Amino acid sequence: IVGERVLFVKFKVDCTDKAGSPIPSIIFMRGAAVGMMILITCEEDKKQYTILTVQPRTPTGYYNFPELPAGMLDDSGDFIGVAAKELKEETGLVVKTKDLYDLT
Repeated sequence: IVGERVLFVKFKVDCTDKAGSPIPSIIFMRGAAVGMMILITCEEDKKQYTILTVQPRTPTGYYNFPELPAGMLDDSGDFIGVAAKELKEETGLVVKTKDLYDLT
């Protein structure tokens, strides 16, 4: 919990498939978050690329899971400010908040 916001909730369920074999049954749900899709266009051939970060995601069984840069929204409620902060933390890119668009 940060301020009055719940960041994560963990659910655990006992479940099995039709054959009776256990199914992984822990789910983490998270509160408000921002995700950023960064498109870069090559000046020479005009091909577009998306920047991904690599994060450990234990529930998937991968410690090098590629994903869009993202982060939890803080109590400020400032989606664009949090997005700029997360971009710097996760990619090293410094982006002015005026250059970002809130698509919510």
